[in-house]
Parts: sequence; C-alpha cells; structure tokens
Amino acid sequence: MVGRGKDREYLANTHSPIQETFARRSEERCLCAGMGAYARRLQSTLWEFSSEAVSGLTLFWKPGWGKWLGIVILTGGGAGIGGMIFHALVRLITSLLLGQLIGFLPPEPSDAIPGAWIWSENTARLWLLPIIVATGGLVSGLLACWARNSDGIEAKGLRGTDAAIRAWHEGVGILKRVPVVVMLASSALIGSGGSAGVEGPSAQIGLGIGSGIADLFHLNPDERRLVQAWGMGALVAAMFHSPLGGAIFAGEILRRRGANLKVIPGALISSIIASSLNGWGPTLIWPSHVSATWSHLFWTSAVLGLVCGVTGRLYAFALSWTKQTFKKAKVLEPLKPVLGGLLVGLLGLVYPQVLGLGNGWLQVTISLPMSFPLWIIIALPIAKLLATSLCVGSGGIGGIFGPGMIIGGLLGAAYWSVLHILPLPAGIIADTPAIFVMVGMIALLGPIARTPVAVTVMVVNLTGNVSFVPAAVCALIVSSWVVKGTTIYPSQP
Repeated sequence: MVGRGKDREYLANTHSPIQETFARRSEERCLCAGMGAYARRLQSTLWEFSSEAVSGLTLFWKPGWGKWLGIVILTGGGAGIGGMIFHALVRLITSLLLGQLIGFLPPEPSDAIPGAWIWSENTARLWLLPIIVATGGLVSGLLACWARNSDGIEAKGLRGTDAAIRAWHEGVGILKRVPVVVMLASSALIGSGGSAGVEGPSAQIGLGIGSGIADLFHLNPDERRLVQAWGMGALVAAMFHSPLGGAIFAGEILRRRGANLKVIPGALISSIIASSLNGWGPTLIWPSHVSATWSHLFWTSAVLGLVCGVTGRLYAFALSWTKQTFKKAKVLEPLKPVLGGLLVGLLGLVYPQVLGLGNGWLQVTISLPMSFPLWIIIALPIAKLLATSLCVGSGGIGGIFGPGMIIGGLLGAAYWSVLHILPLPAGIIADTPAIFVMVGMIALLGPIARTPVAVTVMVVNLTGNVSFVPAAVCALIVSSWVVKGTTIYPSQP
C-alpha cells in the first residue's frame, strides 16, 4: 500500500508539470492562431478600404477624367437646386398650414428666445391640428400609391433611406417621377405637422438625381451606383449644411460596418457644390460660456451613452413594430398614413414640440433650458419617438434620421435637467445643457444609423464647436456597445 502511494505521488510530481506545460503551449498556440486570424482580417479590411479610396480618387486623373468631373459637378448642381426647392416647399407648407391655419409656428433653429411658437389663445385653432396632420398623411399616401409601377409593385427607392439603400445595392434605375413624388409627399407630411425628417427624402431625391444623370451618360450598373451615392450625399449635405458630413454619410450609410470609401471623394466634391447653393455653417447658436469639469463630464457622458443606447434600440424596435402593425392592418393603403397622422395630431395637442421637423426645439432647450416643466422635458424624447414611429411606420414618406437626432438632443436636455435637480456637488454638472444636447444627438443616432462619423461631423457643423467631441466619443463607445448590431436601416448589408 505504501509503495502504491509513493508511485502515485511520483506520477503526480512528474506528469502533472508535463501536462501543464503541454496545456499552456496549446493555449499559446490557440491564442497566436486567434491573433493571427484577427491580424489577417484587419489587414484584409485595411486593404479593402485603401483600395476603395484609391479607386474613388483615380476617377479624376485617369483617362476620361473630364467626363467624371462633369458628372460630379452636374450631380452637385442638381442636388443643390433640389435642396433649395425642397427646403422652400417645406417652409411654405408649414407656414400656410401650421402658421396661418392653425396659429402655431414651430421655432426655427436660429430662434434663441420664445417667439411665434407659443400657442396663441386668440388665434390658435387647436381642434384642426389632428385633421391637418391626417390630411398631410392622406396626400403622402395617395402620392405613394400613384408612384407605383404599372404592375402595381412599389417603385424602387420610394420609401425612405432604407429603400434607397436597397435600390443602390441592386444597381437599378429610378423612375423619373419618384424624386418629384418624394419631394411633394414628404413636404406635405412634414409641413402639415407630421413628425418626420428631411434626410430620408433627401437621400431618395439625390438617388433619383444620380440615376437620371447615369441614364443621360449611359453608365453601367457599377458606375450608376457611384453617381447615385454622390447624389445622396450631396442632397443630405445641402439639407444639413455640412459638405463633409454629407460625403461621409454617403459612404457610411451603405453598410453596417465600415464605410464605402470609393464614393466619398466624388461625394465630397458634389456636396461642396450643393452646399454652396444652400449655404453651410453653424445653424445652432452655441452659448457664449459653457463651463464643465472634464473629469466629471466623461462619466456623466458615459451614463448618457448608456441611456442613448437603450433608447436607440427602443427607437429601432418602435419603427419596426409600427411598420409591421400597419402592414397587417386591414385598411386601404392610402388611408394608413391618415390614421398615423391623426394619432400624431392628437399627440401634438399635448406635446406640440413633436410636430414637424422639430430642430428648432434644440435651440430652445439650449438657450432656455428651464422654460418647460420638468415632466414635459422628460416626456419629450419618448413623445417624439412615438410620433415619428406612427408617422413613418404608418406609410408616410419621411425620414427617420433627422428625428433620431432630435430625440437624442431632447434626451440629452432631459438628462441634464434630472442631474441638475439632484443633490450633487457644485461643478460636476455643466451650467447649460448644450454639451449634453450635442452628446445625446451623436450617441443616440450614430450607432443605430451605423453612421457615427457622419453624425459627429454634422453636429460639429451645426454648432461650429468641437469642445463636446471628446465627451461625445466616450458616450458613443458606450452606446455602440449597447446597440450592438441593431440598425434602423435593415437593408444595410
């Protein structure tokens, strides 16, 4: 028995270290193999991106560069003119329906003090609001049905940025009437008070402009996709007054991960031309003095990023759920946006801030942070989320990119308001919500639209200020971790 015990002790002392050595070497080999695979994937990705960038640049110095330069100038000019008409049409319909008929005008981004956007008890016809928004939904629904193909199938690229992305990847031409229908339908919906954005229609119109130019020059499918992306980026740049943001948007919006760098050089040139016709520069008035302790700002921004990530996933879910619900509803197709508009109009009676584009309310929250009761400030992001989901999910033609930015900004203002009333030591919270408004816009929209760089550049252009970018990057990292693979554009590959 003693001998056997000594044998077992000997085996344990000699074989265990050998087994541990083999196990450790096996783990090291697996780790090296994993790191090697990661390095190969990284190398492949960098090679793909660099080759795309070089391919996009060589268009303008290889034989035939004059043709491509003419195409990009024509695309930028067409997008610039389209942006001017679209912007003027939205403002005109908003002034007529909401201003003259209802007695209510939402604030413009440059409004630093309360003005015409306060309800007037003597002139406001509040009871008309649900009817007006429902009428805008009806016009949008009828135009969408009219734009169908002769076989009754919906025209390519008609419904939002997601449809534009799908049409781009298919490399198909866009019917000539689609850009006109999108401009009229979205102007009617937004101008009547519908909660939707201009970037979705802008991407669709720009895609149509690029498709028309591709037909004019008899381009092949790959070349057509290139010009269509230039048109998308140029018109978005014109509406957001951000040439670089529009160019990066054209590359990032096409994929869930990474950007298509091939389209960015031409998109940048066309975006500069389009923006020069519509103007660029800051549209939000940044407070003259914003004080914050950066050591505290990072952790407060990280918490805001967590809140934005959860809200972003909720936004994507609400859009998907409303689309599926209205799709199953046994109602005539043109009448579905009427129902959505009616619900948004009823919601607007309680929260008029959800009506229309809503970008002017960002300026109000920055300049007059305590002008609303706390419960209204807290409820506004969810109200805007709900209104946009109803308006676009019911079939109305409008964007979800811009409202996502507004929801994030309002969420940042609500977050600052809550922190402001907590018994925290002095100096931890910034004296104005401006930084949190900008951080919220970037942290909510960037991950769920898969366009973090483009959104950051656009928000910087909106304010002409970069002081909030480090905090925004911190919040963006946390929000992206929460969002993971969720996107508001399912057509992104």
